[in-house]
Amino acid sequence: MCLYRGGMEKVIFVKEGQPLGVRLAGFGLDCHLGYIYLGPGRDFVYADRAIGAGDFRIQARLSLHKPPQHQGFVPRPKTDESNAAFCFAGGNFCRSGENELKVSGFVPPEVRRHSRFGFGHEGRIYLDGPLFGGIKLLDAAKSLIPAEELFDFEVARTDNRLRFSIDDQVVYQTTFDEKFFGKVGFTAGQGVMRLRDFEVHGNTYYLDWQRSQSVGYTIPVIDLADQLQRQVVVARGSESIDYQHPTTVLLRDGRTILCPWTHGHGGALGPMKRSQDGGLTWQWVKTPANWTQVQNCPTIHRLTDGHDVEQLIVLGGKDGSMMQAVSEDLGVTWSAMRPTGLSCTVPPITIEPISDGRHLALFHQGRSIFMSITGDGGLTWSEQQKIAEERDAYLCEPVIIRSPDGKQLATVMRENSRWYNSFIMFSNDEGTTWSNPEELPGSLSGDRHMARYDEDGRIVMVFRDTCICSRTAADFVGWVGRYEDLVEKREGQYRIRLIANSRYAHAGYTGYPGLERLADGTFVATTYAVMEKGHQASIVSVRFRLSETDGITPDNEGITV
Repeated sequence: MCLYRGGMEKVIFVKEGQPLGVRLAGFGLDCHLGYIYLGPGRDFVYADRAIGAGDFRIQARLSLHKPPQHQGFVPRPKTDESNAAFCFAGGNFCRSGENELKVSGFVPPEVRRHSRFGFGHEGRIYLDGPLFGGIKLLDAAKSLIPAEELFDFEVARTDNRLRFSIDDQVVYQTTFDEKFFGKVGFTAGQGVMRLRDFEVHGNTYYLDWQRSQSVGYTIPVIDLADQLQRQVVVARGSESIDYQHPTTVLLRDGRTILCPWTHGHGGALGPMKRSQDGGLTWQWVKTPANWTQVQNCPTIHRLTDGHDVEQLIVLGGKDGSMMQAVSEDLGVTWSAMRPTGLSCTVPPITIEPISDGRHLALFHQGRSIFMSITGDGGLTWSEQQKIAEERDAYLCEPVIIRSPDGKQLATVMRENSRWYNSFIMFSNDEGTTWSNPEELPGSLSGDRHMARYDEDGRIVMVFRDTCICSRTAADFVGWVGRYEDLVEKREGQYRIRLIANSRYAHAGYTGYPGLERLADGTFVATTYAVMEKGHQASIVSVRFRLSETDGITPDNEGITV
């Protein structure tokens, strides 16, 4: 049921670039110098109130820009071809009674059903969606919208007439008989949008929004991205070779590290290297031919069977099935890939030893989190069991962290719809039951977390930064804090910028890391990133100690929205 507050009122959503009453979704978003910046892809800014019955006037001030010329993008040749748009629900939700933020896949379904007033498609202003009966091309965009300069946009209803104006010129008007206008917002499409102001005069009602944590963070940031001496290239990409999605495992000797990865994004498995000196030098490992038939983010694990015999497994995905290969000689030789009997989108990132010599694996399939247990070091697995699913969040890629006293398991999860920060849940019975997932602070918002303890009990967790309005958005970052910070939903101590991928690559072209701590306190964080102009991604690691980062002056204080 949709409720609205009566009375004609003025509500300011964005004022001089400050988000006062909006929902920000995506991870290319930024807030500085008087604007909200929406980047190419899935960045959205929505008002936190929808438009109800009666006359209204929506006003915004914004500008449109070409996307950056980064590796991995195919830039649009003109600003007016970015597909940037003003989006609105047109009353659909109030009539259907559906939850307004229900998520399916990467883009919420209400975004797909929205009507749009677009600022450029095939060089022309366009209309699209249910209200308009499909796409309609209007006037040439360049004749009405100044290139990379601010302009005023207005949507107004008087009685049943709906009009769209740019710089006080009516561009399109039509009949609108729906009682509610619904949810309203903006997307940059394939370009960049700078949103300066956004407000409404009219009847509004609050949306069903369940975010429990603030966007952004206040803890400081330590910047190591320019300290190239900390970086070790594991495998170098080229103009034609694209390496992505590495993970690592440290063997019992405390110095041997193995690292598998894929060819391209979610591509074929097969590449693997081995280091015998803690990640300083690397040698290729030969893998069986059928590994290339398995795709999507390999993960590697060191397990022991019931007789304390150490063995390694690599997991991957193939058409929804989880596949597995085994090494019984510490990663020198490997078996072919075979089915595990489990299904997944991405295989388990961590596999945690639990009571009675067993191991617990958590993984996701679609929007749900599943678990399975092995009692023989990964040779066989129990039937998978669903343990978590959120109504309007997309939970995936869980990582397990055991509490310092060993009595509790925490699971940090990526949130892939981009409407929320990352999530966490807990188990006090070795994974038999789990608490309801809860949202974490923005300082922990990221993709594909990996965590290790330092000697003093602090946790280092690395991930791709998806925190909205973060100065390190889409970079490879680390978080430093304590287990109690996770339990109490506190921001932690500080963040570390490890690799700034935005120099040569599009936003988010990094992450999926491995993280190991050596005996001397050195953390080896391994990811993929574009390191040279004109090249595809390389596999690269960053080496640091908390005794070093503790003494570095922070680059900045965080920002909370």
